Amino acid sequence: MIGLRAGTATTLATLSEAVRSGHVITLALSAAVVAPILAALATGAAAVELVNPLKVLEESRRAGIEYDKRRAREAAEQRRKEREEEARRKKAEREQEAQRKNAERQARRKKDAAPASTSQPAATEPAPAPTPSQPATAEPAPTN
Repeated sequence: MIGLRAGTATTLATLSEAVRSGHVITLALSAAVVAPILAALATGAAAVELVNPLKVLEESRRAGIEYDKRRAREAAEQRRKEREEEARRKKAEREQEAQRKNAERQARRKKDAAPASTSQPAATEPAPAPTPSQPATAEPAPTN
């Protein structure tokens, strides 16, 4: 067994020679070297676990406010889209109604124009004359 003490000069060659020969290497470190290392490890672990509850509450409150604002914006956007869609739908209905009324007016104009042109020839035709084979007045038959 080869013992090494802190503060002694040891070369890498000496250590590797000891390992090759099968010796167990023990390292004796003084408390002055070990204590700061352990303190640094313990402090780092404890620092990770420390939480400032006021900071966490403030972050949570701000996140809640942001969430509420975002929800309000989204709701307003949804209402705006619904109003626009309703306006488009009503406009399309008005246009369809206007087209329907226009088509009805044109149909009425055509209908009103058609009878006026056919009624004039009927008024100019002469009335049929009585035929000559029929007497104008009929005489009563003789009774015996």
